[in-house]
Order: sequence, then C-alpha cells, then structure tokens
Amino acid sequence: MAGALADNLIEGLRSDLGHRRIGSGMARLDEYWSEKDRFDPASPHAPALLCFIAQWVDAGWRDIDVVQDGLGFYPKGRRHELPLLDYAYVLMAEGMIWVAEENVDRALANFGLVLQLTHEVSDPLLLALAHFWSSRCNRKAGEYDLALHHAAEGYRFATEAGMEPMAAAMRVAESWLLFQQGRTKDALKLLGEADMVLSQTDDYITRGNIQSSYGRMYRREGRYDLAPRHFSRAIEEYSRRDPEHRNLARSLANMGYVERLIALQLRKRIDADAALRRRSEPELRREYEHVQAQALEHLDHASKIYAIHANHRGSGTVCVNRGHLYLDAGDLYKADDEARAAYSLGEQKHDYILMARARLLECMVENTTAA
Repeated sequence: MAGALADNLIEGLRSDLGHRRIGSGMARLDEYWSEKDRFDPASPHAPALLCFIAQWVDAGWRDIDVVQDGLGFYPKGRRHELPLLDYAYVLMAEGMIWVAEENVDRALANFGLVLQLTHEVSDPLLLALAHFWSSRCNRKAGEYDLALHHAAEGYRFATEAGMEPMAAAMRVAESWLLFQQGRTKDALKLLGEADMVLSQTDDYITRGNIQSSYGRMYRREGRYDLAPRHFSRAIEEYSRRDPEHRNLARSLANMGYVERLIALQLRKRIDADAALRRRSEPELRREYEHVQAQALEHLDHASKIYAIHANHRGSGTVCVNRGHLYLDAGDLYKADDEARAAYSLGEQKHDYILMARARLLECMVENTTAA
C-alpha cells in the first residue's frame, strides 16, 4: 500500500473511531481487506494500522484472529527495534488480544506500559484508548477506584483530541462506576449527556450500553417496571450491529435476571392470594410461569452467544442466574449443577468474583436442602 493511501486509511480509521462513525470505518477496512486479504506489515505505519484494526475488531469488524495474525510480525525479541510510538501501538494491539482472551492481568500490563510513555507519546487518541481499556480491565477485576480514574482520564484525552463522540462513549463507562459508588444522580446525568451525543451516530454498541446501564441502574433500585424496557432497547440496539455480539448476550442475561426478580414478586402474591383463597391466584400463577419461561429462554440465548465468544465470565453469570431460577422453582439438583459449572468456569480464569457468586449459590442450595 502506497504511503499516501496508508496515511489516508489510518487517518480515516482514527477519525471514524473518534467520531463513532462505525459503518464508515468498517467499510474502509472491508475495502482494504478486499485488496490485501490480510494485514500488510510492509505498509507504512503498519503498527498504527494494526492498533486501529484491533479497535475496529472490538467494534465488531471481523474477529480477533486478524489481530493475532498481524501481531506475529512483531515478535517480542524484536520490538526494541521499533520507534517508541510504533512500540506503543503494538502493545495496544497485543493488549486487545489479552482482553479478548479474558487475561486481565496481561492486558493491564500492556496498557500500563503505554501509559508510562505519556510524556513521550504525543497522540492523545492513543492515550485515551489506553486509559479506556485500563478502566475496563480494572472494572472487570473489581478495582473500581482505579477504573474510575482511568475512565476520567480517557475522557480527558479524548476531549483533547477533539473527539466528542468518543469522549461520550467513555462517559458511559464512567457513569456505571459512579453508580457503583452510590452516586446515582451523577451517573444518570452522564448517561443522559452521552445519550444525546451518541444518538446521532450509528454506534449501536455504545447506544446499547447506555440502555443496558439504565436497565441495570433501575433494576438495582427495584424499578422492575422500567428495567425490562431498557434491556429490551439494549437488545434492539446490539442486534442492529451484530445478532451474536457479546454485549447482546449480557443484556439477555440481565433481562433473565430481572425477570427472575419479577417472578419472585409474583410468587409472593400467589402465596398471599392462596392464603386468602382469592380468585386471582390461578391468573397470577400463569403469569409467573410465563415470566419464568421467558427468563430461561433469554438465559439460554445468552449462553449460546457467550459460547461463540468463549466468554467465561458471561457463561458463568448465565449459570449463576439459571441456578437461582432453578432454586426458586425447587429444582435443587439443577441449581447445584449450575453452581458447580459456574465455579469451574471462574476457576479456569482465576475469576474470583464469579467463583464467589457460584459458591454463594451452592450455599443457598445446601441451606435449602437442609431446611
């Protein structure tokens, strides 16, 4: 690829990424791939191209093996020969692979190395991405204070780069972290601001993230009238980009979880009506069974998508939620099986949060058995 064409491609990918023009960026890469049929290491600024290909893979273009193949041209023993900025681009691409493989520690190490070069690297977009991905990894590891710091820094660098839509996307991650700290009002404010900016883009994944965040916040507050509505919108947004996107699986799992909570409320009403011998009890029971069936259907759908992506945390979360549904229904054997499956998935990736949730479910099953 000639130098001018390579420069135009990279600049186009950067601009489309920063302004969340997802369809445009994917079209650029499709055109590039139709000519090359693979990553071209001989291309001028190839490390930068590989870095941005990795970002677009995360946005939904092709699979991570494209990045893995490209990274093979930059073995660790020869990376010291690269210019400093190119080295940072390669680290970012490799970090994305670690994220895809759910290896949070290695991903954080790569992004941390890039951030150590803050004073030597003059690319605010690159630094914004390094902070953003550090935030996502810290959040997955349960380190919410660090995650919030990196999310705020990512927003600052994206704004400095003049890319308001990307900054808005980073606000979505920041809003959830604020909510985790009990700052619901601030979290909703950031979500609303991000929604206004991104509603003008075709960034359906981040738009889905916004709706998913609303759903999870309302679910936490017990607003079961609002939570399912937002999860449904999230499912619609994700499906517009990719019917097998991993975030779609997450919203399906969240929908299944909130449906389980709704079913529990219905069961309490059934028990109360049965005690008073009210006529509404049979109707409530039919509604209860319908909601439970929907919850299992959404969880099964999520499980299939997570299996495609080999996502252990997601698959384990589905097992835990499904286990609680079986426990609610009195099927203790199935509930225990789901708890053990979730623990095994967490153990494979040293995911202590998932392992703890699985053990808690096992304890609940044991307590019910002993009662």
